[in-house]
Amino acid sequence: MSLRSDDVPLGRLRELDGLRGIAAVAVMLFHFTFWRDHWIVQIPWGHYGVELFFVISGFVILLTIDKSSGVVDFAISRGSRLYPAYWCAVLFTALCAVLFGSSAISGVQVAVNMTMLQQFVHVDPLDPSYWTLGIELVFYALMAIWLRSGRRGRLEWYCILWLTAACITRTALLIVHERVLGFVARPLLLYYGQFFIAGICLYRLRRGQGDLLTVATLIGACAMSAFGGGIDSLNAAGSVYLLVTIAVVALVYGACSSCLPFLRYPVPLFFGDISYPLYLIHQSAGTMLLTVGHRYLGSAVLIPTVMAIVVAIAYLIHRYAETPGRLALREWLGKLRRNSKEPAMSQN
Repeated sequence: MSLRSDDVPLGRLRELDGLRGIAAVAVMLFHFTFWRDHWIVQIPWGHYGVELFFVISGFVILLTIDKSSGVVDFAISRGSRLYPAYWCAVLFTALCAVLFGSSAISGVQVAVNMTMLQQFVHVDPLDPSYWTLGIELVFYALMAIWLRSGRRGRLEWYCILWLTAACITRTALLIVHERVLGFVARPLLLYYGQFFIAGICLYRLRRGQGDLLTVATLIGACAMSAFGGGIDSLNAAGSVYLLVTIAVVALVYGACSSCLPFLRYPVPLFFGDISYPLYLIHQSAGTMLLTVGHRYLGSAVLIPTVMAIVVAIAYLIHRYAETPGRLALREWLGKLRRNSKEPAMSQN
């Protein structure tokens, strides 16, 4: 059964939400259980939840584009989805830094972080986890360019072009020092573009738009990981990273095909709903809370306690900022767009 972009994907997207929740918890467990090696059980693979996020993003963004009337509509949809929770996360992390942080932060740093563009202007992020937001923004920009072009040509051919360019560049990096070609890493999505492409291919296949070219593109995207992971993936070896890629692609395929019913259970869906703010606040703020709490509590009690606090804060952000903020920001931006069109129409 294929997906339709209007109402059929709703149930399956909830399973993707459950999978996103598992990914967020995995990343949090990775960071918390490796905190100063205080925890007796560590989650060494948890950081690969980021790659899972990227595959899901590729799937969902193409669905969003199918529902968008144009680039502006797409930008409003993405902006209203990302910024309300992000603004709250930045402020919460800044507050924790002021109260518990060991190093000072500046108002300029906070202000730049509020734009989500800190990586592009070389300003330190308040939370190291924000690095993925820069990757996401570049992906959105590339998809917006394709949308602005009137979707000329099949998207698979654009993906194959990227895979070819990335493959050539990664091969060159095996010969020359990474700093020589490092400046192209972000605009080419050199280390992570294959995950977005895999998500795109899965969406097209599940919607009934895929064919052998789509399958070939998906295989090529997975094969790209044989080069290994980047610095943010802890320099995973090619064989390991290839297996990780196949695993996360299989998980997303299972979720969007309704093959993983446990993802619709209340607990995965709860964490799926709060996954975005949970991801945004868990690392810096969580580490500061762990550092302060370690003076009073043992690790066996401290880590679960801080996890519970971070989850509670993430829920509050989701409930009182992310959900209503998304609707309010989308309505406000839509109103600005309509008002900007009215004078031009009246002049005609």
